[in-house]
Amino acid sequence: MIELQPAKTMCCWNSLQVGADGRTGVLHLTWPESLAATGSNLHNQSTIGIQNASEAIRRKIDELKRESTAALTTSTKLYQIMSQPLAERAEQGRDEEEDTVNDHLILLHEESANADEKVESLHEQWQACVRTEQEAWKRLTDDHDAPQQEPELHNLIDAIEEIVRNGEREINTIEEEYAEYIQIESLKVMQTLMEG
Repeated sequence: MIELQPAKTMCCWNSLQVGADGRTGVLHLTWPESLAATGSNLHNQSTIGIQNASEAIRRKIDELKRESTAALTTSTKLYQIMSQPLAERAEQGRDEEEDTVNDHLILLHEESANADEKVESLHEQWQACVRTEQEAWKRLTDDHDAPQQEPELHNLIDAIEEIVRNGEREINTIEEEYAEYIQIESLKVMQTLMEG
């Protein structure tokens, strides 16, 4: 490092110079030499400053390039979405979630139909059992002239049929609620698809 100091005479400058071994010495420079050394130092410092500023600008340019590329990609996607007709997007936007809702709805209808068939079958079996029981009671009472208990049996049949009707009403109510729930979920899926 060179540090210039004015000498006692006007013809030269004293320069403190630190050597590679760390020793400091005084170097006497003439005016032209001191001006050249000062100019060289100023040039070196300016060059380093310009290089640092150039690197900082290059980093900022690279960062701006990355951000603008990402923004351009996003705006391109948005433009494609906006330029596509809504009906076309809704058709293309059918995803697994919507298919799952439809699959559940189909499965529910199948299970409901199977349950209805099973209820019908059980009801027919139950009526056959009631008829068999009535015949058995009739034979028993005819043989022994015992008092008939048919009214109680009819009350029991009416009560059981009422239970079956109530069960069917509850099944229908559950089906309606589930259908409403499926419709709401389907609307949510469609709204999500439209929002992108």
